[in-house]
Amino acid sequence: MRRPTDIALLNRLARENRQMGQRLAQLELRDLLSDLDNPSLFELRIDFGAERPPAQPFWPVTHATPLARRLAELDVPLGKIAWAEDPRALPVIGIHVPGTPEGWRDPLRDLMKQHHLKPFARFIFLCASLRPVPFFGRYGFAYDHVGDLAVATIADRLSCRFGIRQIRDIVTGEKVWSAAEPAEMTDSFHNLADN
Repeated sequence: MRRPTDIALLNRLARENRQMGQRLAQLELRDLLSDLDNPSLFELRIDFGAERPPAQPFWPVTHATPLARRLAELDVPLGKIAWAEDPRALPVIGIHVPGTPEGWRDPLRDLMKQHHLKPFARFIFLCASLRPVPFFGRYGFAYDHVGDLAVATIADRLSCRFGIRQIRDIVTGEKVWSAAEPAEMTDSFHNLADN
């Protein structure tokens, strides 16, 4: 049997957890925005020697098998810069990130600010190059290196594995693929495109 002091302690811990989660998200956002001001942030300097990766990533067609639809969707984190009572209740959307950061650094900054203020989705960043991967990993976001593959080629696989409802372009905010039309997600991206 729980005593009133036990319940009060649990309530206090839940309240402190919420406050500390929000404070930690503020600190992470500050670091993220500072990182985005660094011009060499996306200069991925890796020496692979003489070994070269294949021109296109290889994606086995696992999502088309009967077993694939019975697999549980993989969890997609909210990211360290945001806090929500129940992040799993938020929809999952893909954000297509083209190869060069010059065009998407500012839209990414705007998206991250909005995500921090009022999280409306959990993101999977679909990266055309490996350059932004360490950055997204550092801040606890899900990412996938998709190379130059067309969104239509990868959308079914991502929908099956992660439950993605739509894919948006980071630069324009335009929807490039959709499984459904949740109004709140669409409104949030239109607000970004208008700013």
